[in-house]
Amino acid sequence: MNVTLANTEPYYQFHRFSEEFNRNVRISVAGLAYVRKQQRTASGPVALPSDGEPFGKNQWNNPGKEVPAAKGFVAAMGVAHMVTILEDFCVGVQAEHSRWTALQGKTVLEKPQSEDDAEGLSPKALYKQLGWSTTSIQDVEPLYEYFSKLRNCIVHRSGRANSEITRYAVGARLKSCVEGWSGPRKKKLPALPVVVLGEYVPVLPRHAILACEVSRRIAIDMNARLLDYLGEEGVVYMAAYHSLLSKRPIATNARRSGQAMLNTILTGRYRVKLAERTEAVHVLSQFGKWRPYLRKFERLYS
Repeated sequence: MNVTLANTEPYYQFHRFSEEFNRNVRISVAGLAYVRKQQRTASGPVALPSDGEPFGKNQWNNPGKEVPAAKGFVAAMGVAHMVTILEDFCVGVQAEHSRWTALQGKTVLEKPQSEDDAEGLSPKALYKQLGWSTTSIQDVEPLYEYFSKLRNCIVHRSGRANSEITRYAVGARLKSCVEGWSGPRKKKLPALPVVVLGEYVPVLPRHAILACEVSRRIAIDMNARLLDYLGEEGVVYMAAYHSLLSKRPIATNARRSGQAMLNTILTGRYRVKLAERTEAVHVLSQFGKWRPYLRKFERLYS
């Protein structure tokens, strides 16, 4: 069995969310560009499509002038949402780590948050809880801190800069991170918004996409660390838990047998390479979880 390049369940969900996030930001920008184009070609009021929403005639005398503010709104909501997605991912990583720790009979040092009720967990807090060094994310962590502080301004101050982000935005740590950024084809980062105390931070959609990329790099590091902790046995148990043993198992059409369901999640969702078909069953049997798994499968699908 090879789990070197595997997805953990939290990372699989994060990856899907981040892909959807990128699509949503890009299509929103495209829609606003369409509005601007309509204004340029119109000789009078512009009737914009409502797409089924109860907006009445939805006619605008000059909708093009509203586009910059709308782009800023999309960007600000995007940054806030992306930070929240990563914090939710951290809750999932904490839960997987604690679940495997408890199954091995070890003491769970930090009580995990309920995945249904948790309000989020910052990467810094998670690394500290699990005793992980932040050295591997030091090249991106200052940018994440910047977006986290920006999220707080967006959510709690309607987008106006507070003293915390005003100081941080001109700090040496953030400047060094931006200047040392390594992107595809040595592409430089877009300039960050100019931050002035008490004024609205002029966020653009490109900054929301950057927040997504920064979060993705941190998530990749967490995924690798969690895989290292779980090992083959932990990954197999993770697949068993999420495919059948949890309160809300993953929906799948692989119902021919318990083994088929387990292997489908491992190879299709988690990208695990199995040496042979019964390998995961043997691993699950070693710590007494195969029989409970099989009994539940038979109860649900026989």
